[in-house]
Amino acid sequence: MRKAFSLVELSIVLIIIGLLVAGVTSGSKLIKQAKINRVIAEVNDIISSAKVFQATYGQLPGDFDDATSFWSVYNSSSNPTGTVDGDGNGEITYTTEGRRFYHHMSLAEVYTGSYSSGTTASWVAGTNVKASSYDPGVYGIYSPTLNGEAKANYFRLGQASGAGNNVGVVDVIFAYGIDRKMDDGEPSRGRVRVNSTGYSNDAVKPNGTVCVNGNFTEVDLSYVFSSTDKCMVDLAL
Repeated sequence: MRKAFSLVELSIVLIIIGLLVAGVTSGSKLIKQAKINRVIAEVNDIISSAKVFQATYGQLPGDFDDATSFWSVYNSSSNPTGTVDGDGNGEITYTTEGRRFYHHMSLAEVYTGSYSSGTTASWVAGTNVKASSYDPGVYGIYSPTLNGEAKANYFRLGQASGAGNNVGVVDVIFAYGIDRKMDDGEPSRGRVRVNSTGYSNDAVKPNGTVCVNGNFTEVDLSYVFSSTDKCMVDLAL
């Protein structure tokens, strides 16, 4: 005749199950934190390299208006490794200068990797824009006007799509984690801004359906943690 489990034995089994569940939950949180830390490290590496470039040449990569004097003029047939000048106005235009940003830095040997001159009309991860460890994200760069402020240069962690990377790639919790670690946890303030796929800087967002609530011209946006939408994260250069 089989002996039934005692209450003590059942309690021990339940405790073990609880510990296993807690371990799995804690493990997944640690993995997410590690991914957030890696993204932050990648961004900081890009920013440091851009500042070294600026200190050396007096202008930002991509925007540098004398690049061809140092590295020759790009020509698709006779000089495909050459480059193209920026306009030197301090703003990195994502459709042109943004796609030369990494090329200028690689030519100056201040950033690892080999990148093209950025004359193509699209973002291509690993070719003219840095691929993120958060696949399939890339770190594009552009110069928007946010909340009526003066233009500033931002990296955008988003998914490459044609001429830009305006498709969300990270979930809301991940975006919030980056914001909290690098800035203030406010999606429309400071050096970290968060937006959603398909919305321009001034678009009104339907409450509860995207990463953040409100109008992007306002400064009182809030995260929608229940949303399953993918976010774009803008990080100030």
